[in-house]
Amino acid sequence: MSAPSPRTAATAAALFVAYVATTWIGLSLPVANGVVSPVWAPAGIALAGLLCAGIRIWPIVFAAAAVGNFMAGSSIALSLGIAMGNTAEALIAAYLLHRIGFSTSLARIRDVAVLVPITAISCAVSATGGVTQLWAYDYVPSMGYANRWLLWWSGDVMGILVVAPFLFAMITLARRETRLRPARVVEFVLVQAMLSAIAAVVLTYDQLRFPALLIPVWAWSTVRFRAVGSATSTLLVALLGIAFTVHGSFAFEGMNGTQTVQIIQALVAIVGLSTLMIGASLSESEALRAKVEDSLRTEREAARNLRAVDDMKDRLLAAVSHELRTPLTSILALSVLLRQRHEEVPTAKLEEMLDRLVSESRRLDTLLTDLLDLERVRLGMLQPRYERVDVSGVVRTALDRFSASDRPTRLHLEPVEIDADIAKLDRIVDNLLGNAFKHTPIDKCVTISVSRVDDGALVTIDDEGPGVPDEHKRAVFEPFNRGASDLSEVPGAGIGLSLVAHFTELHGGRAWVEDCDGGGSSFRVFLPSARPG
Repeated sequence: MSAPSPRTAATAAALFVAYVATTWIGLSLPVANGVVSPVWAPAGIALAGLLCAGIRIWPIVFAAAAVGNFMAGSSIALSLGIAMGNTAEALIAAYLLHRIGFSTSLARIRDVAVLVPITAISCAVSATGGVTQLWAYDYVPSMGYANRWLLWWSGDVMGILVVAPFLFAMITLARRETRLRPARVVEFVLVQAMLSAIAAVVLTYDQLRFPALLIPVWAWSTVRFRAVGSATSTLLVALLGIAFTVHGSFAFEGMNGTQTVQIIQALVAIVGLSTLMIGASLSESEALRAKVEDSLRTEREAARNLRAVDDMKDRLLAAVSHELRTPLTSILALSVLLRQRHEEVPTAKLEEMLDRLVSESRRLDTLLTDLLDLERVRLGMLQPRYERVDVSGVVRTALDRFSASDRPTRLHLEPVEIDADIAKLDRIVDNLLGNAFKHTPIDKCVTISVSRVDDGALVTIDDEGPGVPDEHKRAVFEPFNRGASDLSEVPGAGIGLSLVAHFTELHGGRAWVEDCDGGGSSFRVFLPSARPG
C-alpha cells in the first residue's frame, strides 16, 4: 500500500486535531447533557474531511471520536462504541453524497437541497447507536431515551448543516487558482464584522431584539460572495448565539439553555440553507450565462470561418477560372487550327504552334499540381523526404528553366548545404522566381542571393516591381490571395506563394516579404540547416 501524500497526511492530522478539540468543547459546555451535546461541530468536520480528502481516511475519524469521548469521561468500551456510530454517520453521508454527484462548491441548487435529507438520515444512525449504548450502560433511563435521542440527532444535524458548508466553501476557495482582490477581502471582512455587530446587539438588548435586522447584511454577504459569504455568516451567527446563551445573555422565555441553543441553531440553519440556495441560484445563472456567451463566441467564430471559406471559394473560382480560360482557349484554338489546316501551315509555324501547345499544357499541369499540393498540405499528407542539398545548386537549376525569358538578373550565391526535400525546395525557388519575373518589368533586374544565416540558409529574391503594400504583406502568402493585384494585370491563381509558405513551414522555416530600398519587393525564405524535431 502506497504512503499517503503530504497533503492527505496534513488533512488527516488537521481533521484529528479539530475533531478532538471540538468534541472536548462541545461536551464541556453547560448546555451539554453528559456525552450528548446540542453543539456538535465534529459531525460537520468529519463529513467535510471525508468528502474533500477521500473516504479512505475514515480511520482518522474513528480514532478522533474515540479519543474525544474518552477525554470527556466515557469508558474505553463506551468511547469505542460511540466512535463507531460517529464514523458510520460520516461514512454514510459521504458515500450517499458522492454517489449522487454532490459538489462541495455548493454552486448548484441540487447540492444544497440534497444535503438536508442525507444529513437527517445519517445522523439518525449515530443518534440511535449512541443513545442505545448509553441506555445499555444505564446512562439513560428508558423514559428519557426519546429526549436524549432527539438532542443527539439535532446536535449532529446542526453540526453538519452549519459547520460543513463553511468548510466546503473555505476548501473550495483555497483550491481556486485565482484569489480575491484586496478590495474584495476588505469588503468581506467588513460585511462579516457588520453582521457580527448586529447579531451581538440583537442577542444582548431586549428592546432591539429584531432578528430581521440580520437579513439584509446576510443577503448582501451571499449575493457578493456566494457560498463563502453565506456559510461564513451562518457560522458566525450560530457561534454568537451559542456564546451569548452559554453566558446567560440570551434565552428564550420559558426555555433552558440547551433548548435555546437548539432553537437558535435550527433558525440559523434554516436561514443559512435559504441563503445557500440563493447563492447557488446566482452561481447557476452565471454559469448558464457564461455557457451562452461561449456558444455565441463559438457561433461567431464559425460564422467568420464560413465567411473566410466562402471568400476563399470566390477567390478560387475567380482565379482558377481566369487561369484556366487563357491556356484552354489557346490549346483549343491551336488544336482546331491544326486539325483543320495542318497541311497548309508552314513547318516553322507548325513548330511554333506545337511549342505553344506544350507550354500552355504545362501551365495547366502546373496549376492542377499546385491545387492538388495545396489540398495535400491542408490535409497533412505532404511530408518532406530529407537529403543533404546545396541550396545554391537548386537555385541555379531553377534559373535554367527561366533562361528563355532573357530577364536581367544578379546572382549572389553562397554554397550552403541543408537537410531538405529537394523537390519541395525546388518548388519554393521556382515559385519565388516565377513571382519575381511576373511582377518585374522586362527591362528591370531581379536579384537572387543565397547566404548562410543563423545555422541555416537564407534565400532572398529582390525584384523591381510595384512592391507589396504593408496591409498585404501577410495576405500574399494566403491561398488564392494576390494582394493588391487585379486578375487582369498579371497571370497567376494566387497559389504559388501560399505553397512557398507551406513548404517552408514543413521544413521548420519561415517565409516573409520586405520592401526593397530602391522600390520593389524582397521575398525571403529561411530554412534551418537540420531537419526539425
